[in-house]
Amino acid sequence: MTIQYLISHIEENAHIADIYSLAVTSELALTISGDSYLKIWDVDSHYHPLIHTFNPSHKIGGHSVTISKSGNAFIAASSGFLGDIIIWDLKEFKEIIRLGGSFNETKLGEAWAVALSPNGKLLATTSYKGSLNLLDISSRENILQLETRGNFGICIDYSKNGKYIATGHEKGGLYVFSVEKGKLLHSLQGHISTIRSVSFSPCSTFLAAGGDSKVITLYDVQSGEQVANLTGHKAWIFSLDWNITGEYLVSGAIDGTTKVWEIEKKECVGTQNHSQCAIWCVKWIIKGTGEGFISVGADKAIRWYRVAAAE
Repeated sequence: MTIQYLISHIEENAHIADIYSLAVTSELALTISGDSYLKIWDVDSHYHPLIHTFNPSHKIGGHSVTISKSGNAFIAASSGFLGDIIIWDLKEFKEIIRLGGSFNETKLGEAWAVALSPNGKLLATTSYKGSLNLLDISSRENILQLETRGNFGICIDYSKNGKYIATGHEKGGLYVFSVEKGKLLHSLQGHISTIRSVSFSPCSTFLAAGGDSKVITLYDVQSGEQVANLTGHKAWIFSLDWNITGEYLVSGAIDGTTKVWEIEKKECVGTQNHSQCAIWCVKWIIKGTGEGFISVGADKAIRWYRVAAAE
């Protein structure tokens, strides 16, 4: 089966530099760029207008953003190239907490990728030195620091059930940590080159990982066993995201290609080549069955895709 995805809207020159990261809810889409701005876009409207701009957010540019919406809390966290982290209130569009480039006060070390817990109370970060750090947002205290094998933590994800954190590293290290036990659960095998994206499935059953090997690997989170390889990309993979039902995975690569994968059949069901520049991030639009996604990258544009038809 082939599923065709069409571009429903393009926001050209959404930023004046590469858009490195994207976070999406059913209401909002956040983009962060090397131009130092964090922008908020309307998901519901057909033309997805700009709602708000935090300016400037990170002094020399931002590269990672994450969202958590739980109860009355609706927050985002972003990280910049100086290792700085900002927590944002998305109800009032204001900065809540700013932790600047050397995190001596929280003993976090230089932060890189960020992921919020589902309840919005904890912030997990990777570091240049390879450690996983867990920050209690209300107290601003580092409550957990776990070491890996000392190489750059490129990417991170927090499981939807709040039980696990996964990190991917520069030299192929891939780790799953238990939040409850505060320890390493699995050191996953299968990659020897840089891991650039990790993503838990909606039910926290599987972990997808991809990077410079051009292969997406699926793991069973409980056992740590490798269950599948998804092949087809011809360039480094920079981003992975599951749709809301866990039936499909979308991936974005440095050659401008995005692919949609059907998990049950473990095959690619759609390929898009609408950009000649690197795709840095892809996210499903959180609507019902998740029949659409957004991509951002080096061409500074935001592309909104919708499903057209299945053949």
